[in-house]
Parts: sequence; C-alpha cells; structure tokens
Amino acid sequence: MAVTTLFTLFNPWGVNLHQYLFAFLSNSFIIGRTSDFQPPDFSDQTLPALLIVLCFVWPPLLIRFRQVLLVLWVLAIRLTISACLSVRNIPFLGILVLPIAAGHLQQWLSASSHKIPNAVLQSSKRMEYDKIGKTGWLSVVAILTLSILLVSGGIMRVGLTGKAVPTAAIRWVKDQDNLNELPVFADFLTAGYLLYATPVKKVYLHALNANYPVSRLQAWIRVANNETGWENDIQDMDWAFLLSGSPQADTLIESSCW
Repeated sequence: MAVTTLFTLFNPWGVNLHQYLFAFLSNSFIIGRTSDFQPPDFSDQTLPALLIVLCFVWPPLLIRFRQVLLVLWVLAIRLTISACLSVRNIPFLGILVLPIAAGHLQQWLSASSHKIPNAVLQSSKRMEYDKIGKTGWLSVVAILTLSILLVSGGIMRVGLTGKAVPTAAIRWVKDQDNLNELPVFADFLTAGYLLYATPVKKVYLHALNANYPVSRLQAWIRVANNETGWENDIQDMDWAFLLSGSPQADTLIESSCW
C-alpha cells in the first residue's frame, strides 16, 4: 500500500491531483450533481447493468452460504449497498466479488449430481481442451473481424476526431484573435479542450469543477434551467462556446441579451 501510494505521485499534476480529489469528494454540492455518483437509473441503462451483476453475484453465494467466509459476506453486502447508491461502484462489485462467486458456483456444480450442472461443466471442459483447436482459432478470427468492422464502419472511434470534439468550431476560434483574452461561457465538457487547443485563457467553468467556486456550478445550472436572473450570473462573459441543442445554448439563443 505504501509503495502504491508513493507511485500515485508520478502523474502530470503531482500532489495537486490528490488535493483536487479531496476537494471534489468533500464538496457535497458537486457530488450531488455528478452522474457517476447518482443511484442506478433505467434512463441511462445503469440499473439493468446492476441487476445483471447482482444476478451473477448473489445466487452462488446464497446457494453455498455455509461455505462463504464472513469477510466475503461483509465485502459483498458493503459493495452491493455502494453500487445501489452510486453507479461508479458497480464495476467494483463485479471486479472484486464476481470472480469469488464464480468459484463458489463452480464448486456447487461439481458437487451436484444433477444432469444440467454436469452438462455445463463438461461443456466448459471441452471448451478449455479446444482452445488451440478450431474453436479457439475461430474465436480469434471472429473478434478481429468484428473489431475491424466496428472501426471501419465508424461505430468505434479511435482518437480525437470530428465526431468526438468540435474541430470546425475550434478552427474558427483560432482565427478570432480578438477572443483570446475575453472570458467565455463555454460548454462544460469541451471547455478544457478549448483551453488546450486554442489561445483562449478564460473559461467560465470546465470539467475540473472542484477548482472553481461552487457558485459557478450553481450559476451553470441556473442558466440550464432558464431561471430568473441568470443573466446576472454570466454578465461578465463576452461570448459563448456551447453545444447546439444544449439547455444553456437554448437559454442564450432565446434571450434578448445574447
């Protein structure tokens, strides 16, 4: 643990990364409005993902409850509660508990005299024996073929392309020398790239939001909700760089001030 902690300092920001994480995690307003920390929901498919993980984790543990160690029960219950409270904990539940649950499932199948469990085990053994045979090679070919189709078909993007970042808008900003020193009310997700790829120096807010006063994020939400008086929140901004169709863009377009 000491060595791992030491190596976390080897990052582009050094100890500032740890300071930022502490500031982020201790800010209840930001945590309460960050999607990763919200409970699973059907609208973004995180709840079905959690249900699938739970279906693979808990039945083997319950079937072999006498053989499961107390420490595993504590770990499984704690991570299940965490996954129900925050979607970012769902992977931890799968990574840490699922392999152990799979081991218990295999032991239960091995000890069972029923036909179905034995058939599953026999099929699994045949697949292991055939890894270097025809089935193994076919699997490799199928995976490579599917990957090539995904990349060539444009479904899976590699690198920063026009589909991932607003490259045309960035080129336009670079040509506007008069904008470089002016504060901009930029899109939350692309503001960091705007700082990186152009000479622009002053953005209202970007994804490292814990570095900003909470009032900035509160104002961002007021603009998105078109709340009364939002103009006063960004009255010092000279221009905007926003995703078309976003709540903030619609608010500004409909405003006589902008």
